Amino acid sequence: MCGADLLAALADHGVHEAPLTVAGLAASTGRDRGLVARLADDLCELGLIERDAATRGLRLGWGLYAAAARLVDARFDSRGQQLAERLAVQCGEMVHVVRRRGSMSVTVAEAMPRASVRDVSWLGRSQPVVRADAGPILLMDLSPIELRTLLGDGPFPPSTGANAPSTMDALEQYIARARAEGVGILSDYVDAGTASVGAPIFDFRRRVVGAVVVVGAADRLSAAVDSLVDSVRAGADELSAALGWSPPSTVGSL
Repeated sequence: MCGADLLAALADHGVHEAPLTVAGLAASTGRDRGLVARLADDLCELGLIERDAATRGLRLGWGLYAAAARLVDARFDSRGQQLAERLAVQCGEMVHVVRRRGSMSVTVAEAMPRASVRDVSWLGRSQPVVRADAGPILLMDLSPIELRTLLGDGPFPPSTGANAPSTMDALEQYIARARAEGVGILSDYVDAGTASVGAPIFDFRRRVVGAVVVVGAADRLSAAVDSLVDSVRAGADELSAALGWSPPSTVGSL
């Protein structure tokens, strides 16, 4: 009896509702109230749940979120490299798995099955997110205010890509398209003559924590864009599921 069902009940409890008491938690889980009280004490000691001093109500603790974040980071790196290697063979192109660190995009995994337009490794390297192949995807979760706080209004650093956005308004158009389509398809964005197809990676909170991106010569990628979109989406969804993500429920929809 480890109390996993208590944690699940607290996770399902609405954040805007009053915290669950021991009695409420016992009713939610069907457990004996005395047992729930003892388990709650143990979980509080571990930092997995917290008890409000005034109401005695229970809620998930920061210790649980910190543990979940560490698990996400570890799985992101290990599963990300596996995904990059598989997709590189499947697509025949360079594949990057990236994360955003502040205003920078960082490559945490990559695979190159053959000589490509980018035969220099980006593993462990960073670049401004506004100039990254996955930039619009990595910025999908941010509000207009958050975007401007992070990046300013521009002008952004110069690029050899003719289609690279130079202002925030132009960047927001790319972000809006990525949100609407669920993928980022870019050409002449980072470098002249190159293109990319990317998809977002979500964690258990359904927040964008990274992206998987296929990069190659624009003429090659444009000829295979439909199959690349399918492959990248499937790979991103697979890694997202390993991080605890589940797609929004469609129950009740037409």
